[in-house]
Amino acid sequence: MKFTRLFFLLLFSFGAENSIGIEFSELTIEVINIANTKGDVYISLYDSADGFPVEEQKAIAVKSVKLGLGDSTSVKVTFSGLNEGYYAAAAYHDKNTNGRLDKIFGIPREP
Repeated sequence: MKFTRLFFLLLFSFGAENSIGIEFSELTIEVINIANTKGDVYISLYDSADGFPVEEQKAIAVKSVKLGLGDSTSVKVTFSGLNEGYYAAAAYHDKNTNGRLDKIFGIPREP
C-alpha cells in the first residue's frame, strides 16, 4: 500500500503592526503535486509540538480546500492574524470527503 502524508515545519519572523502596536503575521502554505483532483485537502497549523501532526483538535487553525474545480494539482491557503513565532503544519488529502484522515491500524489510507 502506498501512502503519503505531508508534513511541514515552518519558521517565520515577520509581521505587520496593527493599530494598537501588536504585531500579527500571515502565513501562506502551498501543497503541490496532488495526485488526484477529487476530494479535499486539509491543512492544520500548530504553534507547539503538542498534538503535531496527528491530533487536529490541538491545532490552532485548520483549513480545507475542495478539489475538483478544474484540474489543478496544487492548493494554497493563508493563515492570518498569527503572532510572530514558530509554526508547524500538517496536510492530508481527504479523497472520500468524509472530513477525516482514514486509517487502518494507525496507518493512513489516504495521502
